Amino acid sequence: FSSGLEVETTALLDEGDSWRVFKCAQVAGGSSRYAVRQLVQGGAMEAWLFETLSGGVGARRCHGTMQRPGEAGESEHWVLLEECPNGSLADLIFGGAPLTPGRALGIFEEVCAAVAQMHALHPPVAHRGLTLESVLCTTDGRYVIGDLGSAVRHVLPAGGAQLAAVHDARSSLAESASTTKYDGAWHHRSLHPAKTYVVRLCSSYQT
Repeated sequence: FSSGLEVETTALLDEGDSWRVFKCAQVAGGSSRYAVRQLVQGGAMEAWLFETLSGGVGARRCHGTMQRPGEAGESEHWVLLEECPNGSLADLIFGGAPLTPGRALGIFEEVCAAVAQMHALHPPVAHRGLTLESVLCTTDGRYVIGDLGSAVRHVLPAGGAQLAAVHDARSSLAESASTTKYDGAWHHRSLHPAKTYVVRLCSSYQT
């Protein structure tokens, strides 16, 4: 990979029409475990976005990318990512005890921070496909966006960035937001930029 890491795949975790995800381990005897996404078609945008967002709140850490010829001769993109072995946001919401308002907002804040970073790119990027299943839990308990395959760049008219933000928020997390009640007290605390973005997006749900 571009980072110099060498890994070997150990198991197929998931696959779709144009991608596969493998569990993998470092070749040189390291203890680190990773996931690698094999992007069979049109993966340049997704690979670039994983690298660009890496290290940000709500973003999955990227440990390098590479290109190699595919089985049909086309160029494939491979993305080396941190492992997310603790399930998805759907598993958390539907598989356990109800979330407290603080916990729900904390996760929402993480996801919104990554979405805000996408919207702040030039031109801005819209995810278009956030679901509860695509928000994954990392080894250290963070919730990150695990799939960027639906993302596209948009050259937006004046005010378009705000409309894109509302669209992403409504289409991505409306299900979980609609089942959670808040007491209204949380928004009085001191807000850093990600929290401000959460407040702005949450206000968009009001009718």
